[in-house]
Amino acid sequence: MANSRLAKSVHDAGWGEFNEIFINKAGRAGQLIVKVKPHGTSTECSNCGHKVKKNLLQRQHNCPQCNL
Repeated sequence: MANSRLAKSVHDAGWGEFNEIFINKAGRAGQLIVKVKPHGTSTECSNCGHKVKKNLLQRQHNCPQCNL
């Protein structure tokens, strides 16, 4: 799209619709959706909060603090 603002709003609308569908499907299945801030989620342990640095080749999280 030539207009970058229009392209961004179309992109945002698509993600908004996806989120609504996802939340509705999860609710019908009895599942809880918890929104989190995406900042630091690739380095922070989801169990204990310990920050674990990773290089670009690491794809799995191994926490030395809680062994998750």
